[in-house]
Amino acid sequence: LRAILEASPGPVFAQAVGWHDPAPLIGQARWLHAFSERIIVKLPISVAGIQACLALKQELPELPIAITAVASVAQAYLCGKAGADVVAIFNGPLDQVVDTPVELVAPVRCRPGWPPRLAPVSSRPSSAASMTQAKMAWA
Repeated sequence: LRAILEASPGPVFAQAVGWHDPAPLIGQARWLHAFSERIIVKLPISVAGIQACLALKQELPELPIAITAVASVAQAYLCGKAGADVVAIFNGPLDQVVDTPVELVAPVRCRPGWPPRLAPVSSRPSSAASMTQAKMAWA
């Protein structure tokens, strides 16, 4: 992890591992944040991940959190309400329904007062999502 941080001039994403229990996710997030303030902690889109996000934002509001593998607009909305700084949209399911999934979830990002940044992740490399991923993630 230290070598990755030394090689990267900007923020680095690091995944907390777990699914059913928020306690390990919270513990790993605390450790990662103590290791470097440049780390953006990735939490899963699960009940435990949302619970961990809520608890961590209460305890450490400055800790940057990304919720990963989000597959719907409703989930993106929930992540924003929980305090996520980045919402990593997995466009696989959306790619099956529409050709431009980024346009479908863009209104979540545009809501006034909402901090989350959307980071679309597509299963199709040529999709509109992958073309605009970096632009939307850090806009």
